[in-house]
Amino acid sequence: MKISSQFIFFYVVIYFVLGRTVVAEEKIREWTSATGGHKIMAKLVEIKSGVVTLQKEDGQNVSISLSKLSVDDQRHVKQSDFGIPAGQERDFGGIQFVWCPPGTFLMGSPTTEYGRQEDEIQHKVTLTDGFWIAKFECTQEDYEEITGEDSRSYPRGRSHPVNRVTWNQAMAFCDRLNQKENAIPDGWKAALPTEAQWEYACRAGSDTAYCFGDDLKELAKYAWYAYSTVKRGGAKPERVGSKRANQWGIHDMHGNISEWCFDQYGDYSDKPQINPIGPSGRTSSPKRVIRGGASDSGWSYSGGTESITFQGALDGDGECRSAWRDKRPEDNVLGKIGFRVVLIPDDKVN
Repeated sequence: MKISSQFIFFYVVIYFVLGRTVVAEEKIREWTSATGGHKIMAKLVEIKSGVVTLQKEDGQNVSISLSKLSVDDQRHVKQSDFGIPAGQERDFGGIQFVWCPPGTFLMGSPTTEYGRQEDEIQHKVTLTDGFWIAKFECTQEDYEEITGEDSRSYPRGRSHPVNRVTWNQAMAFCDRLNQKENAIPDGWKAALPTEAQWEYACRAGSDTAYCFGDDLKELAKYAWYAYSTVKRGGAKPERVGSKRANQWGIHDMHGNISEWCFDQYGDYSDKPQINPIGPSGRTSSPKRVIRGGASDSGWSYSGGTESITFQGALDGDGECRSAWRDKRPEDNVLGKIGFRVVLIPDDKVN
C-alpha cells in the first residue's frame, strides 16, 4: 500500500539492527514533523533492518524517517531501547554506558570449574528488562564531580577507579546522579547493579569461567590482578579501561577493583529465577554482594596480612571468574572495592 506523502516525514531508526525484527510496545503519543506542520498520534511497534514502523490509532502502520522528526521526537527515539543490540554505547550525564538487552543465562558455575566456590550454585536466570551499564568502573573524576566530595582513593588519579567507598556511599552517588539536571533520560534511574545484572554483563553471552573462555593464560589481557600488577610495582588499582573489554565492550569486570552490587548476600536457589534481587528481608547487620576480581587477586593471605608468597599466573585467580562472589558489611571501606552504575527502568527496586 502506498503511504500518503503527509506521513513520509517520520523517522528511520537511531541504531541499525540489520537482518532482524524486534517487536516492542510503547504507549500512543504525539509525533511531530521537523517543521511542526504535521502531527500524528501513534506508537512505535517494530524495527526491521533499520526501518521503523509506527502504528496509528486506527491500526494503520506507517514508515518513518529520523531527519524529518522534531528535535524532541528524535530525542525520545534516542532514549528508547527498541531494538538496540548488545554493546551499543551512549553517554548519559558524562558517563559512558553500554546496552545489555533482556535475556536468559546460566548464573553461577558448574561443579567442574577451576576455582569454584560452594555458593556458586548454577541456575537459570531471566532478566526481562534491558539495562545500561557503565562501560568503566566509576572513576575518581566522576565521583568527585557528581558528589562534590574527595574520594580518598588510592592511588590518586582522575582516570583511576574510585575505591575506599562504602556501599552507602555508592548508593548516594546514584542518588546524586539521578538528581543531576538532564543527566538521566526520562523513565530511567541510576542504581547499583543487582548481582544477576552484574554477572550477565560480565559474561556478555559467554558460559565459560571468563568472558573470553577458560584459558587462564589469557586473563592478564583482560584483568589487573596480582600477576599483572606485581610487574608494575605492587597490587594496586590501575587506570580504568587499560585492559581489553569483553564482547559487549565493558571493561575491568575480571579485575582492577571488586564492585559493590545492590543485593544483600544470600544463598542461590537451584530453581530458575526471574529478575532475582537477593534476600528480601533486612538483617540487623546486612552484608552486600561484591563482584569481580581486584588488583590483589592471586596473593595469599594469612591472619589478615599479605604473605610474601605470590600464588602465580595460573593459581589464586578464582576471584577473577565471572561467577565469583563475596560479601562485605555496608560500611566496609577497602582499597580493593569500588563500584559501577547501571541505568534501569525507574519502576524497578534497585
